[in-house]
Amino acid sequence: MITFYFDENVSPRLVEILRKGGAPGSFMDAVGSKMTGMRDPDWLQKINELGWIVISSDRNEQTRGISAEEVAATGIVYLMLGEFFDHLKIWEKTKWVVAHWDAIYRQAQGLTSGSVQLILKSGEFKSVA
Repeated sequence: MITFYFDENVSPRLVEILRKGGAPGSFMDAVGSKMTGMRDPDWLQKINELGWIVISSDRNEQTRGISAEEVAATGIVYLMLGEFFDHLKIWEKTKWVVAHWDAIYRQAQGLTSGSVQLILKSGEFKSVA
């Protein structure tokens, strides 16, 4: 089973809805995994060791402290929610993720180590590294 790790940029409440709603996959968030406040390179290393897939709305290399190419070089599968996600309220974010979850899960199943992809509002995926 695929484990998805939602970083600090995604509400743990949204993750809980996926978990309790029976969405395919296993779910962790930054709070539940005790990775809040960690530097990105540190938690990314931990995620890589665990073999989890990251879902984040952090697309900014300056705030992340690591480029998409560097993330890919770690071997992590990293899915970035597009800029549209930043402008949604929590309910709209939840509805969008739930509506697109099956496609996200299918896409994740086919990704190889080091894949970094942007998830667009349409639900399509774009490779960025």
